[in-house]
Amino acid sequence: MKQPSQIFESVLLKQTTMKKFLFIDTWNGECMSNSTASIEVLNNDAHAKDRALEMALSFNNNKQGLVQHIADAPEGFRLQYTSHGIPEDAGAVHMLDFDEATVGVIVIPNVNHYEVVTTQKRWDEVQEYVKQNSENYELGEDIFGSLHEAMENEYDWILIPVADLFKKTEEQMEFVEGDGVEFETWQHKTTKELFKVPIEINRNFAAAEKI
Repeated sequence: MKQPSQIFESVLLKQTTMKKFLFIDTWNGECMSNSTASIEVLNNDAHAKDRALEMALSFNNNKQGLVQHIADAPEGFRLQYTSHGIPEDAGAVHMLDFDEATVGVIVIPNVNHYEVVTTQKRWDEVQEYVKQNSENYELGEDIFGSLHEAMENEYDWILIPVADLFKKTEEQMEFVEGDGVEFETWQHKTTKELFKVPIEINRNFAAAEKI
């Protein structure tokens, strides 16, 4: 029977072997502005590839025959898919190890590609380029998360800063405290950032019982 210290060491080892993976979803058809990127913490490469396939199938309405493995390292793992067999409407799920030097990601949906930016100089240059050249940008607006068409080399860009890459889903967060009425405080398991989460209360009057 394992002693408490051995159990702790086993748990610690499991935690330290978890890896951060960067997933980039690109789509060049209608609604390409929905293309995005996120970081997930998973057990290993095999788990991450399974997750990439799950994402590709989900985006492709679970039509397995239309999902194709395109590339592996050094470009990263890539699955390409088409919508209902229409060749001109295609997307890809790119999966690669997360580089801790990452400052942000440029999602390039019109060519199903991306750029991982690892220097602040390049990230600043990209933001300034968008401010000077994007018809979709107005002074004072947030440039992140929206589609900027015909940027460098006629590429369409969606800029995502590193802080926004960490998914804020319930499985990535842990409860801290709350009043049970309006708001709760949750902490992101990876970044340790705290978030104020509004509570929604749904009343089911159809199931109301007389008392």
